[in-house]
Amino acid sequence: MKKAFTLLELLVVLSIIGVLLGLVVSVASSSVQWSREWKASALCKVVQAGLAEYKIQNQGKWPDFSTKKEQTSKETGREELTEESVKKLIHDAVKYSIDKCPIMDVTQLHVAGAHGSARSKFYGRTFMEAIKGSERNPETLEGSQMYFGYPEKKHGYFRSFKIYYITATDSMEVTK
Repeated sequence: MKKAFTLLELLVVLSIIGVLLGLVVSVASSSVQWSREWKASALCKVVQAGLAEYKIQNQGKWPDFSTKKEQTSKETGREELTEESVKKLIHDAVKYSIDKCPIMDVTQLHVAGAHGSARSKFYGRTFMEAIKGSERNPETLEGSQMYFGYPEKKHGYFRSFKIYYITATDSMEVTK
């Protein structure tokens, strides 16, 4: 006589598999978020180091960033640059890296063709994908169309950097 599984045994096995699958999906999701967070921090450091190297290469002069936001902390001397100034500052550093002296690795910079404001929902791509196109996104971008930023932690949407000029130390701080 053949012995078959009962309905109860099958339900128990399926529920165990479901719980295990839920754990695997949860771990995979958090590791994706962690990797986006890590990439964002790494990109901030790359841009900040590139801007510092630009200043060294140009006898202590920053690229032009004359327009500043009104939000200046009088205690720390931190002035937040406007979105247009951030775009111009990073563009100048990238152009300098490509044309004159490689002050930073521009190939992995996160790029989008539109500004990553708080409510926008579009994905970025690497600089190389933006200038050459890719299978997923064949459209290419000109340098003047590019915004540089980082992938948002939760969904991976493109977000623009914030750059602060610190008057006391004559330095730049790049943050998310």
